[in-house]
Amino acid sequence: MENQLNAALLFSIMKVETTDPVVQKVIKMLDERSTVGFKKYGITLRDDDTRNFAGWIDMAIEEMLDQCNYLMKIKEEWEEMNP
Repeated sequence: MENQLNAALLFSIMKVETTDPVVQKVIKMLDERSTVGFKKYGITLRDDDTRNFAGWIDMAIEEMLDQCNYLMKIKEEWEEMNP
């Protein structure tokens, strides 16, 4: 219940108007991830000027490659459980 109240408060502050619980969960996760990043680096992503344009593209590519690795692991585990 508390998570639902926190999410409702977050959505009202952000002016988000969606009844889709999946979208609500993604928005909440984005906000939480932003908070983690701010605590770790002390600045918002918007204010992070430590990389140039190509550097941000490289960062995105690295993140996507990590996602590919995670998906492959899940796929292999799924195939082992469901031959």
